[in-house]
Amino acid sequence: MKRQLSLLLFVVGLSSVLLLLFTLTTTAPQASGAALPAPLDWPAAPSAAPEVGVAKWHISGFARPGGKIVYNVVYWNDGDESAANVIITDTLPLSTTYAGDTSGLTPDIGANDVITWHIGNLPVPGNDDNWGVFAVTLDVDAGIITGTEVITVNCATISTSTPGDANPDNDTSCSGPVDVWDSDVGINVNKWP
Repeated sequence: MKRQLSLLLFVVGLSSVLLLLFTLTTTAPQASGAALPAPLDWPAAPSAAPEVGVAKWHISGFARPGGKIVYNVVYWNDGDESAANVIITDTLPLSTTYAGDTSGLTPDIGANDVITWHIGNLPVPGNDDNWGVFAVTLDVDAGIITGTEVITVNCATISTSTPGDANPDNDTSCSGPVDVWDSDVGINVNKWP
């Protein structure tokens, strides 16, 4: 009986070892030198790309004939690659002309009142140098009509020569229209960060 039990344990043990070897050689191709096939549902590694954006708005209130209107522009790169040759373009609304801005750049003012700021390269986030903000001042024609929403919506667009922008929906931003009234001057001041 003792001998039969030993033989039975030997056979079971040998079977287990053979089953384990068979399983390893049929389910693990690397054991025989073959590479594992990549699963079809694995996503491809994302490639690095910039993610530039722009926002534009105007200071609250209304414009006056012969007066000024001020717009603010903020731009950024939130991607994981630097954005090269970044430019911002803006087509001025009718009855306005460019008066100046606080960008520190000299913009090109082309035909059809298109302003182009050559920002240059925008690095990836990390040192707070991946964004900028500036104000743009426009002169309002003295002969402009008065009324609600006389100065139309004004849009700025940002672009880069580096491909792959993951969110092109934020590459254009438009301010609301501006009322024009010829009334007594009321002076006020606002300040915020």
